Amino acid sequence: MKNTIISLITGIALVMTMSINSNAQNTEGDIIVGGGLGYGFDIFDGEIGLNLNGYYSITDDLRAGLDFFYYLDDVDDFSAYELNVLANYFFVNDEDFGVYALGGLHRFTTSVSGGGISVSGSSTGLMLGLGAEYNLDPVSIYAEPRYSLVSAWGQLSITAGVRYTF
Repeated sequence: MKNTIISLITGIALVMTMSINSNAQNTEGDIIVGGGLGYGFDIFDGEIGLNLNGYYSITDDLRAGLDFFYYLDDVDDFSAYELNVLANYFFVNDEDFGVYALGGLHRFTTSVSGGGISVSGSSTGLMLGLGAEYNLDPVSIYAEPRYSLVSAWGQLSITAGVRYTF
């Protein structure tokens, strides 16, 4: 499964890098905020969640930011969320369309309570993936397949939504 995911991400990145244009949609100094929906394939055997994110463009091809994902589970007294510190490197960064690799630190936290007892746990690892944005100036639409690598658990997830550039 991991080899298939890595091969797919690598193949998409190679295809998308063949038409690079110099007019950037991601420009140094931009502040970008966004949100959308996501789907985690392995948590609770598949779960929808809300995604919020914010980035700062360090250069035209590199930006860094925070990403928060809260799972909307239907299990009473149980919650799960992840906080990611991510960097995006743009392979394609033209006026209308951008493709980027993403990577960073991943923190996954769960908690359960009931009968007067509350228990929580966290794990830390890496987040790797690919993203694409379509620019509608100043709003863009994004989609990101990504994989979280943690010591005892890993998960493929997909997020999609809108971002606003200041």
